[in-house]
Amino acid sequence: MEVTEEIKHKYLERRVKDLDVCFESLKKKNFMSLERVGHRLKGSATTFGHPELSSIGEKLERSAGMEDAPQVEAVLKEFNVWLKRKLS
Repeated sequence: MEVTEEIKHKYLERRVKDLDVCFESLKKKNFMSLERVGHRLKGSATTFGHPELSSIGEKLERSAGMEDAPQVEAVLKEFNVWLKRKLS
């Protein structure tokens, strides 16, 4: 299956929702939710042409697994900057 530009754009739009979920999860200290999102990003992003997002996902998964809230927050800020750049 070819990954069209439309599919890639929809993928990015769904990541906006992921980011919102992540910030909510961080407020609630729900590290399991953060770890799941990170794992999903790590696994899917390269397929859609975003290896740098895969790296962000890996960092999110790792820091959430260690329940390192300051590091999770730093990764989410990186995710936010990356996403804004891609959607602009």
